[in-house]
Amino acid sequence: MEIKGKTVLVTGGTSGLGFEAAVRLLSEGAVVYAMGRNLKEGWQPVTGYRFIKTDFSDLGDIQRVLKRLSDEKIKFDMVFNNAGVLTSPEFSQTVDGFEYSFQVNFLSHLFIDWSLLASGSHGDNPCFISITSPVYKYFSPRYTFPAQENFKAFRTYAETKYYLLLLGDFLCKEFPGKVINFIGFSPGTFNSGIYRMQRAWFRKMYRVGELILRDPGIVADRLLKVIKTGEPEFNNVYSVSGRTRHFLPDPVKASFFIGSCLGAVQSRFRDAR
Repeated sequence: MEIKGKTVLVTGGTSGLGFEAAVRLLSEGAVVYAMGRNLKEGWQPVTGYRFIKTDFSDLGDIQRVLKRLSDEKIKFDMVFNNAGVLTSPEFSQTVDGFEYSFQVNFLSHLFIDWSLLASGSHGDNPCFISITSPVYKYFSPRYTFPAQENFKAFRTYAETKYYLLLLGDFLCKEFPGKVINFIGFSPGTFNSGIYRMQRAWFRKMYRVGELILRDPGIVADRLLKVIKTGEPEFNNVYSVSGRTRHFLPDPVKASFFIGSCLGAVQSRFRDAR
């Protein structure tokens, strides 16, 4: 898949894997729009890199950002669904009333991807890349919204990463007249900042572990290799190790659940009017 000349949106493109991917995309000749909370410390943006300050825990903020980009007539050829946090040990909610990591990791990307397609803010045959995690394999999804009474932090995080892999099929069904490419990518365990919502002892332990964890730049190199080599297939998850895992969820349950999630997001704006 050609990268040169493409306009790319990277969520979480200001740190970790997202930032490293953005740097490599720039070197390949892409124009990169990086959504994130803060510009990377010490980074001086270069030609082709635009920082878009975005709070993924606030759907209203995401909507305002997307409206601004649409008004500027920007059309994205690729979208990296990358932004994420490790689920907090305690149940916490966003301003929109959803469990925090469920919204940041999954709902925000569902909203972004669907909105770009619905508004026509995309190029021909747009490609969506969902960055999952190896933990998506550890649980059978419950296809329910996380609630305080049944909250388990690790399960919730694993499910958000599972649901990201459902977006390709759902978007194709929502927009049958459009040719949509979709790539699922499992980065393995690497040095990242997703632990920011964890307890102090966990953050200290993680910083020690960073010394031996894989560098995000290595993961970004592998991700771009997957994108550039051949034509990645639907229902496959490509990994940093070079392995490919077939991914085939229950199509009825998956489609119904993602549809209900999109409906919940859209009702958030109807209720606000």
